[in-house]
Amino acid sequence: LNRQILAAIQKLSDAFFKFEDYINSIDCLQLGLEVNNQSEQLYRKLMECHIAIGNHAEAGQVYQQASKIIEGDLGLSLSSQTQALYQTIQAR
Repeated sequence: LNRQILAAIQKLSDAFFKFEDYINSIDCLQLGLEVNNQSEQLYRKLMECHIAIGNHAEAGQVYQQASKIIEGDLGLSLSSQTQALYQTIQAR
């Protein structure tokens, strides 16, 4: 059931993102992370939304949160995509 909920949330978030409704996309992604806080894809998309609205500091905080959960709690490395996105944030 959680996978179906996450899939629906992600589709809705993607639709909002496509139409540049980043605030609603952020709301969806945050809801998705409440369902599953171990989804790196949701964290990365949330970072992209914050970048799109110029909120780079918040995007960096999302990265730190993802790092804590994915790397710290799960012992996994963040993907090169997520790391590259974070490096883009830091370069600003």
